[in-house]
Amino acid sequence: MKFITCFVAIFSSGESCVELWEKVNSSVTVVSQSFINSGVMPWNLYLLMCSPDSLNKLSKYRIENDRFAARKIIVSDQELPQFANDPYRAALEDAILGNDIELTNLEASENVEARSVNHDNFIRTFLLSKNEPVPVDRKPASIQLRKQYLSELMGIAKKT
Repeated sequence: MKFITCFVAIFSSGESCVELWEKVNSSVTVVSQSFINSGVMPWNLYLLMCSPDSLNKLSKYRIENDRFAARKIIVSDQELPQFANDPYRAALEDAILGNDIELTNLEASENVEARSVNHDNFIRTFLLSKNEPVPVDRKPASIQLRKQYLSELMGIAKKT
């Protein structure tokens, strides 16, 4: 089972977040080494940084795009879900899992966007019909299974 490890830093202001995020990140780096040594994947480490006010776009972009030690996610109090039991967890789920994304079913039409969505649905339907997740590791059996799936998809696509 894979876990996501998250550190939460709450700042007194957006300015203090900009000033101190590198020091917090250094601390997370030291602490997270024990997690990585115990088998936690480094790409499953997150640093959620909260401040009462928003950061300017450039600072937020620079901090969130720094991937050293952990993926950084910045939220202001205004962005925290107001009615959640645990607003920090809800904000993290929204950022990582896209809980705020709503899937809709589009009707086929003549435009290219609808055709690409329908094509995507065709692939999704095919993969779901296999009743098992597609393996993503580098084992020879997994590689062979992915090649088989691609071959089957190509054969079906040529018929349509």
